[in-house]
Amino acid sequence: MRITLTNIGNSHGLILPKQLLEACDIVDSVDVEICGKHLIVSPAVVPRAGWAKAIDENPEIEDWSDWLAIANDDAWD
Repeated sequence: MRITLTNIGNSHGLILPKQLLEACDIVDSVDVEICGKHLIVSPAVVPRAGWAKAIDENPEIEDWSDWLAIANDDAWD
């Protein structure tokens, strides 16, 4: 696919078709890196993406009572 660059002030812009963005799961922002003479455009990585869903799918509650007892121990003063 060949796409013509668009002048935007002193810069150039690359307008990507909606179908191309959807195929690459690109929504709002991208990560761009240079590899030789190539630009690599990837969907932006969101820190902790999917954590809430993973917790909802595995709601196992951990028992921290032993740790709480140590934390409240007077020996730590």
